[in-house]
Amino acid sequence: MKPPAACAGDMADAASPCSVVNDLRWDLSAQQIEERTRELIEQTKRVYDQVGTQEFEDVSYESTLKALADVEVTYTVQRNILDFPQHVSPSKDIRTASTEADKKLSEFDVEMSMREDVYQRIVWLQEKVQKDSLRPEAARYLERLIKLGRRNGLHLPRETQENIKRIKKKLSLLCIDFNKNLNEDTTFLPFTLQELGGLPEDFLNSLEKMEDGKLKVTLKYPHYFPLLKKCHVPETRRKVEEAFNCRCKEENCAILKELVTLRAQKSRLLGFHTHADYLLEKLIESRQANTGLFNLRQIVLAKVDQALHTQTDADPAEEYARLCQEILGVPATPGTNMPATFGHLAGGYDAQYYGYLWSEVYSMDMFHTRFKQEGVLNSKVGMDYRSCILRPGGSEDASAMLRRFLGRDPKQDAFLLSKGLQVGGCEPEPQVC
Repeated sequence: MKPPAACAGDMADAASPCSVVNDLRWDLSAQQIEERTRELIEQTKRVYDQVGTQEFEDVSYESTLKALADVEVTYTVQRNILDFPQHVSPSKDIRTASTEADKKLSEFDVEMSMREDVYQRIVWLQEKVQKDSLRPEAARYLERLIKLGRRNGLHLPRETQENIKRIKKKLSLLCIDFNKNLNEDTTFLPFTLQELGGLPEDFLNSLEKMEDGKLKVTLKYPHYFPLLKKCHVPETRRKVEEAFNCRCKEENCAILKELVTLRAQKSRLLGFHTHADYLLEKLIESRQANTGLFNLRQIVLAKVDQALHTQTDADPAEEYARLCQEILGVPATPGTNMPATFGHLAGGYDAQYYGYLWSEVYSMDMFHTRFKQEGVLNSKVGMDYRSCILRPGGSEDASAMLRRFLGRDPKQDAFLLSKGLQVGGCEPEPQVC
């Protein structure tokens, strides 16, 4: 799913605000989802056609960049309304309609992302327009569209573009099927009240009671995480953990292997050695942060993600088991296949899962450098945070905003100290039990 674009605004009116109308709907029927999907595709395609068929001498900020920014905002909001019900609706018909909408819109996303005619006019505009005549967010949006076009291979020969488009469409469908399998999983385990010892009364009362008096525990997050955290019966926790990591293991493992292969093929067509290189990022030096079970688990998942996208012949279950033993010192439960349940691998985080830990590196640096040193309620720090981080939003690179707020390049020291590690003679922070 594409993130909403920043409001491109008007060159002549730098203070012109975005016009936002809240028409979110969460009560659509299956038929309405189908109809609105068709309408959204038609309306959005009309704008792309108008941009792509312009004579080059007619290309302007208003007719091209602003038109694309405006339609992206509208499209993103409407798309979210249509594909969200597949994850939450109690009606199977509505979930199915939403999933089908997601498939149609994903295919449409690929078609629009591969519009060479639109890309050519964006490139023409970049060469034609005076950069300082654009507001910062408009200039950044223009650069983003150029970068995305090149990452989609729109500067490459037409045959290569067609191969990339074919692969992208297949990837979209596979990712949807991967997550649909998890969403539609109805596995449950029956337990007696004694087997659920330690769980709070309100949790137990929320469980469905079976005819034999046992309580039904599903593998959905609202059951899984509280049980693993609070149930004091080891055998119950073991059974639930094993079942959780066996969800959809056959069908999703097959999908995952195909995803990895296709991503590698697409990367090679674009001139990158691996999918991870394609994203131009490397895994953090995670050995520096080997403290705390949560962080260790995040490192395992990040390394699994990287391994699968740099070694396309790696077996997902074997790779996960190897890294669990190597980093956690705890073997994976025999017979399970955790990567087949790892929705991030098919949800847009491929080769980027390590970003979760990096976000904590930056947030800790910001907190310790400014808020902790100058005061959490210090009005100047708060205003600097508002001006340097919140106000620019997506109109600037995050690294530039961080440097402005910190007064220097970001560092890992605060993050490592918070994890109980000694850095440059500084004592680690006391760990809360």
